[in-house]
Amino acid sequence: MLGDVRGLASGSVLVTDVCVIGSGPAGMTVALELERAGVQVAVLESAGVEADPEIDRLQEAEAGFHFGSVEQISGTRRVGGNANLWSVDLGHGRRGLRLVPFGTADLEVRPWMPGSGWPITMRDLAPHYVRAQALFGLPDIGYEATPWERDGARRLPLDPAIVRSDVFQFADRTVFSSDHLALLRRSETCTVYHHAHVVELRTDSSGSRVTEARVATAVGREITVRAAVVVVAAAGLASTQLLLASDDVRRAGSARGNDALGRYFMDHPLVDGGEFVPSDRAMFDHMDLYDLRTVHGVPVMGHLRISDEVLRSEPVPALSTMLFPRHRSHRESGPGSERDAVARRSAVAVRDALRGGRLPALGDTWRAVTRLDAILDRSLHTGGRRSTYVGHGGWSQLRRKPRRFDFFRVLHQAEQPPHAENRVGLGQERDAFGMRRLTIDWSWRESDAAGVRRAQELVAYGVRRAGLGEVRLPASVAPVVAGSSTNHYLGTTRMSRDPAQGVVDEVCRVHWLDNLYVACTSVFPTGGFANPTLTLVAVAARVADAVLALLASGG
Repeated sequence: MLGDVRGLASGSVLVTDVCVIGSGPAGMTVALELERAGVQVAVLESAGVEADPEIDRLQEAEAGFHFGSVEQISGTRRVGGNANLWSVDLGHGRRGLRLVPFGTADLEVRPWMPGSGWPITMRDLAPHYVRAQALFGLPDIGYEATPWERDGARRLPLDPAIVRSDVFQFADRTVFSSDHLALLRRSETCTVYHHAHVVELRTDSSGSRVTEARVATAVGREITVRAAVVVVAAAGLASTQLLLASDDVRRAGSARGNDALGRYFMDHPLVDGGEFVPSDRAMFDHMDLYDLRTVHGVPVMGHLRISDEVLRSEPVPALSTMLFPRHRSHRESGPGSERDAVARRSAVAVRDALRGGRLPALGDTWRAVTRLDAILDRSLHTGGRRSTYVGHGGWSQLRRKPRRFDFFRVLHQAEQPPHAENRVGLGQERDAFGMRRLTIDWSWRESDAAGVRRAQELVAYGVRRAGLGEVRLPASVAPVVAGSSTNHYLGTTRMSRDPAQGVVDEVCRVHWLDNLYVACTSVFPTGGFANPTLTLVAVAARVADAVLALLASGG
């Protein structure tokens, strides 16, 4: 069922078996699994069904935070959570999300990386990956390259002990934002309550169990939700913010010597990898594997990844390498590049003005017209299509690719090691419901950069050793960070067997509270390079199992 808590009288009390806070993919996964078992579930979502910019501003951090190139926290608060924002172009009007599992070595302790090592292994996680794959509506074909290869779409003949080719799969955002939501709407045991903004969790006098959630339904209006078990599954940094803002929870952790809450904040920086210039232009006709295309009815895209063997033996972080073909007119250095860049910017400005029903600025029109040759040159070599990048593909469908392209632009998604000093906390500014906004203190360290540079050099070495051409790294000694964040907020409620080193245990139960679980990317002790959502859904399914076991035991 779907319910609006604004219709309840202020002071009302809702009682349920399990309270799930957040209706995004993690919260929805927990709710679906519990609902199938016949458990009474209340899902609390802070916003409504439609986008609301005012409510989205509740997640904003306090001014003056430090987070690299990031200007503000990203995400949306509405039923379905951030699934509503998945934006990769899957064709035919479909939008979706990039999925890839962690590698075995990503979960292991790496001696050079303090804080590495999950308290679970791939054997523990593997069956839940199968469940996650089904929840995304995708076949269990796997993420290795072999099942997805075709004529003209073969993996590069690299030494897999150094660099290997795997694939991303892509899921349609409507699976979670619409299809699974429809199942919960029809449920007799699960209710998704919207406009239910949880502002605090309260515990019993011993500080060992959560007893209730304070829920703001409007400014000055509150209800209470009481449950035997609470699962915090709010997206982004909202789960961490709620735990920090809940004095009972925070005090109980501090009394037991825990100082990990809010620490070890990580993301996946995007790093410029320079250019891959093939040794033979004919290679452009045989690399369709690395484009976003549909095989077996599934959108997939090949990429390169550092092998598990290297991650175990070298002090390098995990790194994904994506390849995007470019004509020489796309180069940002060399003769005529500034003229081309001006032409591109002016043409885009003119296009956006016309699409928005506005007259383009005279200067933009003049610069675009007087540099029309540069625009036509690029259009000629891209078939009139926009350049492929992280959010869209299609270059493999073009004809005469060796005549169109000269090199591949290389882009990496990099792992950031956990550092206790990278943290989020509570500031002095408050939102409309009185919750203190987050502060962020994050940095990209020299040691982080040095590890990424070494990983880039290994990719370049693997390509050169195979005789495939040359990867020309950026001239800068340190890696060039194209973006500090991919909106993958990790680590701030990290998973650990040791209560002094983490917030949750191996089944994501808060160490010092018997009935509070966290199902969020914030539980990841390390992040690998992988987009986290497939693993998040797998972890959430595992949390649901733990909750069912706790309920069955009467705990």
